[in-house]
Order: sequence, then structure tokens, then C-alpha cells
Amino acid sequence: MQPKANITLQDLMEFLQEEMVVKDDLKNFATKDDLKNFATKDDIKDLKLHMNARFAEISSELDDIKASLARLEKKTQEDDDAMVLEIMKLKKRITLLEAQVFERQHA
Repeated sequence: MQPKANITLQDLMEFLQEEMVVKDDLKNFATKDDLKNFATKDDIKDLKLHMNARFAEISSELDDIKASLARLEKKTQEDDDAMVLEIMKLKKRITLLEAQVFERQHA
């Protein structure tokens, strides 16, 4: 057998002061009306479905943007390549024209 604990009135009063809940403490607890506004499992499930659908839409939009960007990059590279080719042709023509001018000046 365990010895009985001798609890004094002082011990009991200290315990009650530390652990007791008073009316003012209960004011911060949720009421029945508060609980009516809380999300239910069905609310959370619906929200999750809505969010997943929206994430799928956003993902699709991102894929479209990536495809558009890839097309733009390809077109830009093609344009750059064409411009470089034209510049090279013009440089050759300038070189040829400069040579002809030089020949005429020194002829």
C-alpha cells in the first residue's frame, strides 16, 4: 500500500489558484456560434478540389507561356541569323566597292 499524502488546506488553495478556470478565462473559448463558422471537412474537401483545379489551370497557362516563349526565341534566333547573313553580304559588297573606288582613284 502507498502511504496517503497529507494535503493541507494551503496545498489545496495553491492548486486551485493555479489550475482553476474562472468565468473571464472562458470568454476566450469558442462558442457554439463560433463553431458554426468553422470550416467542415466537406468545406475543406471542396476548397482542395477548387485549388487543385485552379493549379491545373495555372499549370496549363504556364505551359502555354513556355511554348510561346520557345517560339519567340526560335523566331528571334532565325531573325538574328538572317540579319548576320545580310550584314556579311553588305560587308563583302562594301569591300568590293572600296576596291573599285581605290582602283579608279589610282588609275
